[in-house]
Amino acid sequence: IRWNTFMAFGLVERLYGARGMALIAIALAGIIPIINVASVMVLRAYCDTAGGRFNPLTLLKNPFIWSSAVGLMLNFSGLALPGPVLSAVDITGKAALAGALLLVGSGLRLADLGKPDAALVLSSLVKLFMLPLVAVCFGMALGITGNDLGVLVLCGAVPTASGAYILSRQMGGDARLMAAITTAQTLASALTLPLMLVLLAPK
Repeated sequence: IRWNTFMAFGLVERLYGARGMALIAIALAGIIPIINVASVMVLRAYCDTAGGRFNPLTLLKNPFIWSSAVGLMLNFSGLALPGPVLSAVDITGKAALAGALLLVGSGLRLADLGKPDAALVLSSLVKLFMLPLVAVCFGMALGITGNDLGVLVLCGAVPTASGAYILSRQMGGDARLMAAITTAQTLASALTLPLMLVLLAPK
């Protein structure tokens, strides 16, 4: 259920300009906290090390959760962070993508891609094909049109985020499978993402 915001931001900026960037920023503010909480709760319930017991402290201590909360509070407060702090955060953010991809690569076994199991295939089909279709159906039902609908399709069609592997590994999930899913979806999206934009986004 996670989505690659780095890829989405880069493509939206080039394809849909400033308005597209404003729309995706609004979407992120609402979606990312929900996805983070859902991901942590599901892993807490089903992974080997969690024991299925829900503990609110799990949410509070998880960096995916509290970082979202801190970001939202800063945004709503209107406080301007000092320039050096913003620069440090920007550098850290750029390094985070490369670091996450290195972690995914270290956990990947190429044999897993050569012999994909049902979980990898099903999750990739749902993420790369079904999700953008569902997104465009909801968008049209709500009256979203033009380039705004294109932004919605693009956000639905991007592959899962590398952070999914990190979270799975941190909480005792199947990190090996998650590495394979992340890699497979990222490679496949080079073909599926343009296809979804051509078929579903307005011309």
